[in-house]
Amino acid sequence: DGAKTLTVNATAADGSVGSRQVSVTRTSAAPFAIVSAAASPNPTTGPVTVSGTTNRPGAAIVVLNPGGSTLCTTTGSSSLVAGAYAFSCAGTVPAPDGAKTLTVNATAADGSVATRPVSVTRTSANSFAIVSAAASPNPTTGPVTVSGSTNRPDADIVVTNADGTELCTTTSSLTAVNGAYGFSCAGVVPAPDGAKTLQVSATAPDGSTAATQVSVARTSTTTAPTRVKIYDAKAAPSTTTGPLTITGSTNVTGASIVVKTDKGATLCTTTSAATAAYGSYPFSCSGTLTGYSGARMLTITASVPNLPAAKVTLQVTKTTQYS
Repeated sequence: DGAKTLTVNATAADGSVGSRQVSVTRTSAAPFAIVSAAASPNPTTGPVTVSGTTNRPGAAIVVLNPGGSTLCTTTGSSSLVAGAYAFSCAGTVPAPDGAKTLTVNATAADGSVATRPVSVTRTSANSFAIVSAAASPNPTTGPVTVSGSTNRPDADIVVTNADGTELCTTTSSLTAVNGAYGFSCAGVVPAPDGAKTLQVSATAPDGSTAATQVSVARTSTTTAPTRVKIYDAKAAPSTTTGPLTITGSTNVTGASIVVKTDKGATLCTTTSAATAAYGSYPFSCSGTLTGYSGARMLTITASVPNLPAAKVTLQVTKTTQYS
């Protein structure tokens, strides 16, 4: 198709010759076009097939991602089916999750081009999320630890105060415990006293984001505890051939800490610190888990005279040396 110049040559009976040019534009009855295009599956976790048809055979097809990178290429069929020529190619829609617009570019054999957008939504099998988040101690005179977990490892965590200032930052763990990746960071909730809402924002390595809010009350006065509490108890590593370190904190100083296995054996003992760190009193002790391999439950007990004791459980996995 396009602008053309025709030449008319004429020869008279006496042999005289004349010539004249005629301009004309050629266009197909139907201009080259992408008749249909769609992505499947939609939504997708990434892999997708883009299929469709053009109105001319053998078209060169290039499908582009939103950023301009090539998702896939192919050549349209040379066989007419139901009045059109089919094409299909497959690729992976890149992160992050969300609504996307793919661009299908087609070039016919004569150089004619056509373009058509295709909508698709990318979603992870489990969309990125903050699984849990809490602040302790609560209420607090200011110092607070925000702990929780995400459903993907190595997420950047930013906790902001109600006034928008940064309280603390950290990164979620690379190792899952009970299917989630823990995080913890500490800071000081600013005055004045009262109920506060902290904002916890998380960004996964692929750019996906999640956010949640944590309520905490700030008070200038402290109330004597009525019972012992254990905060942020953890076992490291969570999968071990035996050696373990148990950490956490209590709401009282000098609490007697006893860690026992599911067989009743004492793994380790210690005492919570005399000095508070971010509003609670840390402890740490180490021991070696013996016995059978597999999921194991540890029990941590914290006690002081004249107050009800605290007890929490932790699950760890014991593996053999050569698992």
